Amino acid sequence: MSKINFDNEEQTFDFFELNNLDSPYKLENFSNDYIHQSDLKKHNLISENLYVISLNIQSLLSKFESFKEFLHSLPPNNLPLAIFLQEVWHIEDPSYFNLPCFHTPFFKTRKGRGGGVGIYVRDDISFKLIAAPFHERIFEAISCEVILSNNKKIALSSIYRPNTVPSHITAAEQFDMFSEYLLNLSDELNSKYDTVLLGGDFNLDLLKYPVNSNVNEYAILLSHPDYCN
Repeated sequence: MSKINFDNEEQTFDFFELNNLDSPYKLENFSNDYIHQSDLKKHNLISENLYVISLNIQSLLSKFESFKEFLHSLPPNNLPLAIFLQEVWHIEDPSYFNLPCFHTPFFKTRKGRGGGVGIYVRDDISFKLIAAPFHERIFEAISCEVILSNNKKIALSSIYRPNTVPSHITAAEQFDMFSEYLLNLSDELNSKYDTVLLGGDFNLDLLKYPVNSNVNEYAILLSHPDYCN
């Protein structure tokens, strides 16, 4: 049996009673270190470890004021290294979305409504954009290299897998393409960097393991020794 905390309420699940199969989730201690946004200001994460925030914002323009209020609630010494955004929607002028203590953000977006990804990096951190695939409604990503104070270089990627399927392909084909792009991007970054942080909205319910084939494939990818979920 495994225990997970949901909003401070502990619930117990037996993920493996459906089938007695080998599973990448079969660990002695299955835990969730998720911190709710309202509790971030209680944790001195910067002094303990670098952290990032990943958020599906569903239109940055319409949510920008509330987004700024949330970041303003964090102590200045407890800001994330970076912020990954998904579903930013179309953006004409990135400088309109400048935030105190962060570089001007970078975005990859569609021409119309929906989708798109972005990254904010803290302004005391040097960084540069690096190549990442962006294929509308299949695999949407933006990546950057950051250089920490100890001159260590790490790679960051904000990724979005849309939950709608383009008209010219099937859902199965879309997921196969997404998985291939994700694997190729992960392999490329891991070959160049000791630390890689991938975050995003993959539109996958991991609680459906092992009955959902897409979730199974994703879990197998994350169980690779090079990755830590």
